Amino acid sequence: MSKKPQLFIPIASSSREGWIRANHADNIEEFEKLSKEIGYALLAWSAVEVSLKFIWVASTKSSKSITVIKAWESLESFRTRLAVVDSAVKASDISDQLLEDWDKLKERCRKKSLRRNLLAHGTAFYDHDEPNVSKKYFISRLIFGKSFDTSTKLHLNELEHLTLAFGALDHDLVEFWNAFRAA
Repeated sequence: MSKKPQLFIPIASSSREGWIRANHADNIEEFEKLSKEIGYALLAWSAVEVSLKFIWVASTKSSKSITVIKAWESLESFRTRLAVVDSAVKASDISDQLLEDWDKLKERCRKKSLRRNLLAHGTAFYDHDEPNVSKKYFISRLIFGKSFDTSTKLHLNELEHLTLAFGALDHDLVEFWNAFRAA
């Protein structure tokens, strides 16, 4: 007996609220929660990027911070920004302990940026066959336009945890920034 293929439907943007209400009226609250949590997570991530910018500015020791910020803003990818901050921090005259702390933070930033990319570039799906209402909506990547990558599937409760993890990372970056400036 062959297994029935799962039906995953990509979700239209929230600007198509009428379409969503017509096709998913039974779970509109879950869709709205998912949409809000994606927004919360992206806002939390933006704080991470601002904290990295502060570390970058502090590491340059430039009296012309506007010039340094303009240079930062010309860097388009997060990986490039992280590499630039990494180089600047490592070129600074700071303690081995601060360098060790930075390496740990840098690795956390790298790993969390992969999850942020999923939020920004993934697709919201609806699983008609999922019995658990809280798992009917999820974010994932399309593979060749036919399927999704199960290793990157994010459900609502995982988004809530991700938002908290981004917030904790930002807090630790601010703590590092304070210690870096005091060094």
